[in-house]
Amino acid sequence: MKHKYKAAAIAMSLMLAVISVVAANPATGEAGVRLNKKKATLYVGKSMKLKVLGTKKKAKWSSSNESVAVVSGSGKVYAFKTGTAKITAKVKKKKYVCKVTVKKKKKSKKPVQVTPIRTAAPTVTPMPTATVTPIPTATPIVTKAPDVNNNVNTITNSTLAANIETSLEKLPSGQIIAKVTNKNSVNVDYYTLNFQFKDAKGTVLGTDKKSGYALSKGASQYVLTYVSSDKAEKTDVNKSQISVTADKDFGYLDGSADMQITAEPTESRGVAVTFKNKSSHYMTGYALIVFKDAKGKMVAVSSTSCGCSAGETKFDDVSAPVYQYDTDEHQWYDDVEYATAEVLNYSYYNSDLDLSLDN
Repeated sequence: MKHKYKAAAIAMSLMLAVISVVAANPATGEAGVRLNKKKATLYVGKSMKLKVLGTKKKAKWSSSNESVAVVSGSGKVYAFKTGTAKITAKVKKKKYVCKVTVKKKKKSKKPVQVTPIRTAAPTVTPMPTATVTPIPTATPIVTKAPDVNNNVNTITNSTLAANIETSLEKLPSGQIIAKVTNKNSVNVDYYTLNFQFKDAKGTVLGTDKKSGYALSKGASQYVLTYVSSDKAEKTDVNKSQISVTADKDFGYLDGSADMQITAEPTESRGVAVTFKNKSSHYMTGYALIVFKDAKGKMVAVSSTSCGCSAGETKFDDVSAPVYQYDTDEHQWYDDVEYATAEVLNYSYYNSDLDLSLDN
């Protein structure tokens, strides 16, 4: 009898082992390829990361409704306005879809205030879909840059850096733009800007670090800096500081004459940027999209960069601008209304390296 029980136990163990192997390894012998989420809900202004599981192959991401949600090349999804969008990851010829529902952010209850009394909830200005003011196509690269006040306290570590003039301006969107001008009699190959943002009382709110390349003598470049949305409204650019370092022996040269950067409006109120490298070098292009109101005042900016091999053309999308902080008039994810958009840019390449071929 004991032998019968032992034989039955062995048979049962073998059966469980087979079942476990089949469950862990489908007919393909590997776990199935899938997205980490098939459905998701996001609030406006929030983001999440989608991943393709079960494969190491690179996925191509797309959104069925970019006015509701967009997805980056790495699978990060950004929610813009209420609605639904299908986020698709294409791996070879297979497609994997996550349905994303975007809802409006819930407002927290606040104590009643005597004054002012808000009689109606603020409404979000609808996104214009019928018409978008076209970006100039004849001369898309603007040579006259926006004025930025020279109002910032600058710290430098060398004579070369001391002759780089810097200034800051905070835009209605809450973004902060830095103007960098080379007052040296020589070109600056590479520079870094370390920002320390402060409020009106001089209290430090945050820091940021940006780099720039191929700043020719007498030329100016514009850099979009960053301070978190909860601190942007408090930032006083007149109290903030910039530490500048510079070097002229890095081998970077200005290639703006050979890199053509243009832009045109998209259906979702943003702009589509085209980088065209007409040189025989591998070159990097940097584009700053300046959004202006009907009076020509700068209200918001966006930036993008792209590396192109010799003779190569590449494309990139820049989203429509949104506010960076809450006020009585708007919330931080509301659209910034603009009339025109212009392109400021610079390009550079490294003269010390043979990068004419794409490695």
